[in-house]
Amino acid sequence: MHAIARLTIAACVLSPFHASAEDKALPDFDKLWKYHEPIATRAAFEKILKQTEKSAPASYRLQLLTQIARTHSLAGTFTEAHAILDRVAQELAGDTGAGQTLARVRYLLERGRTFRSAKKVNESRPLFSKAYKLSVASKLDYFAIDAAHMMALAVDADQKMAWNEKALAIVDKTQDKRAQGWRATLYNNIGWDYHDRKEYAKALVLLRKSLATWKARRPDSEGARTAEWSVAKQLRCLGKASEALAIQIKLLPLHEKAGESPGFVHEEIGECLLLLKRPEDAKPHFAKAHAMLAKFSWVAEDKERMARLRRLAGP
Repeated sequence: MHAIARLTIAACVLSPFHASAEDKALPDFDKLWKYHEPIATRAAFEKILKQTEKSAPASYRLQLLTQIARTHSLAGTFTEAHAILDRVAQELAGDTGAGQTLARVRYLLERGRTFRSAKKVNESRPLFSKAYKLSVASKLDYFAIDAAHMMALAVDADQKMAWNEKALAIVDKTQDKRAQGWRATLYNNIGWDYHDRKEYAKALVLLRKSLATWKARRPDSEGARTAEWSVAKQLRCLGKASEALAIQIKLLPLHEKAGESPGFVHEEIGECLLLLKRPEDAKPHFAKAHAMLAKFSWVAEDKERMARLRRLAGP
């Protein structure tokens, strides 16, 4: 699950629309984001665009268009996303004023995210790099953090931690409260960087920090549940299967109550039971994990993982 653990928690951080004095009466469209419902989010954004297109400042309208493009990217309609971003790029090319800096940063981020989501990572990297440099130069801390965190998702494994630590350094210095909201995500991502290096004890320290931060801010959120799942996984990797199992069993009804797929939880429960030499008890959990995780395309593409789940589920 750790790929989705990185992305889901990151998605929980709201991007702020920075309104100028004349813009404050305009809707804060970023508050309407539902990252797991891109089509519904798009409908809300397009309604605002229609209502404000003739009266809103160009920066507001262009920022909103970048987010409409993002809904297409999340829905996998990349041609449509790029078409909208082409429109934004054309307008930005005709205005080099400082007033468009935020729109330009958001354009670079969404163009990069669209390429990355379409598995064109090499094309995404220079866009994230430009967004980072422009955000730092313009003291847009929130977006500098976003760009650094996206660079961490786009670079080779040996460079990921450095970019996540750059982002965390900005969080530590910023006075922007919304930018400070990245802290839990970055603890999470650095924790998973350690996990990928098989340094599970170090991963556990960072993931516990992520969990504590989530619980202090939004204890009943998906981010908090994912952080707790991540902590439990590190405990299992450290051989503490009983402790990990207790956490995953506690999480199971919480995911179900929230309407979230508990497939990853069932998979971990199965792994814990297997480590505790209870393979028969593990079988139904592996069976449920196989059925549920098959609905995630990026998991289903992992043939070795799916075959193992099926094998462990038994006949």
